[in-house]
Amino acid sequence: MSIKITTRSFLFALSLSLLGCSSSGSDTDPEPAPAPAPAPAAPITYKITYAGNSLLSGYLGFVIDTKIMAEVKSQGGAALGAGTSENFAVANYVTPQVLDQMPKINAAFDPTKDVNVLVLWEGTNHIYYGATAKQAEESLLEVCRRARAAHPEWKIVMGTLLPRSEDDYPATQERDRLAVNVALRAVKASGNTLFHELADVAQDPRIGPGGTEKDKTYYADLVHLNDAGQAVVAPIFAKSIVAVIKAGK
Repeated sequence: MSIKITTRSFLFALSLSLLGCSSSGSDTDPEPAPAPAPAPAAPITYKITYAGNSLLSGYLGFVIDTKIMAEVKSQGGAALGAGTSENFAVANYVTPQVLDQMPKINAAFDPTKDVNVLVLWEGTNHIYYGATAKQAEESLLEVCRRARAAHPEWKIVMGTLLPRSEDDYPATQERDRLAVNVALRAVKASGNTLFHELADVAQDPRIGPGGTEKDKTYYADLVHLNDAGQAVVAPIFAKSIVAVIKAGK
């Protein structure tokens, strides 16, 4: 009898001991390793191509494209990597002449870049040389169509038109300028993707309203911006450019 009790006691004790081991082992299971942090996004590479007239070409020695690029780098921050630019703007060009340049402009598209931006700023010369507001608007949109037909990946930034009042400007210049700006804003508001962003420089009260072109604080003459005027315009264009670069990756 004594042996049976002892054996039973031993088996009972052994089962308790095994239970304890099992419980103890579960308490010491290692915690799962935390998921690795996502790798930071690589900086976006980009190219900016300019098309238009003397306002973009560096006429009178005021070189706006370099100011715009500096602003793009500043506003874009660490998200933006290497950026390059190419400028096809020519003094005295009208929009139909920009259209003639489209083979060269489209050839400037760089497929090695994450994003290619086309900056288009014209219309004022086209009106000055006799185009109606509708013709000026349609020619600008045709530039966009031909660019997107060649490279659907183009991200296009359009600039609104500034005032001018040199001696021989047509009586309809200001009226048609305002009409083109209204039309471009309507296209942008409609969600049409012919162009992606509108750099609405004409909304700036220092340089945009009719008559401000007479203010020598910002204008070199009655058409062209001086260094201070370009310093107003450059951040406006840069904001639109950075927006399309970040959206277009």
